[in-house]
Amino acid sequence: MTTATVLAEPETGMNEQLTLAAFQENLGAEFRVLRPEAKPVTLNLIDVRVGQCTPNQEQFSVSFAGPADSGLGQGSFRLEHERMDVIDLFLVPIGRDRNQIQYEAVFNRLHSRNSAAPDHRISATTATSSFE
Repeated sequence: MTTATVLAEPETGMNEQLTLAAFQENLGAEFRVLRPEAKPVTLNLIDVRVGQCTPNQEQFSVSFAGPADSGLGQGSFRLEHERMDVIDLFLVPIGRDRNQIQYEAVFNRLHSRNSAAPDHRISATTATSSFE
């Protein structure tokens, strides 16, 4: 299992867009994977699953589907979305058929114990995959 923690400056607001609600609002939307060495790849947000949530913690996963010939493997990617702007996600291939590959990102979002607002840490945990 791979764990990555992303730290952001409070004034950037980067973590504000990586919430369960933000992804739920964009279910079915297209995200473009920006790759400097190749053409962008379009992924569709196909599922948002709620995990265990408490006042201090929000757990969820998001699944995307993209073309089978995309050339994307497991790793960190910069995605662009018309409402969520540009976000960086660690994606893991979790399934494949003739036409598409499914990818997943798993979030464990910690909230500050002293306020309802989240602190500025996101821990994204993903299982490794042999799809590459």
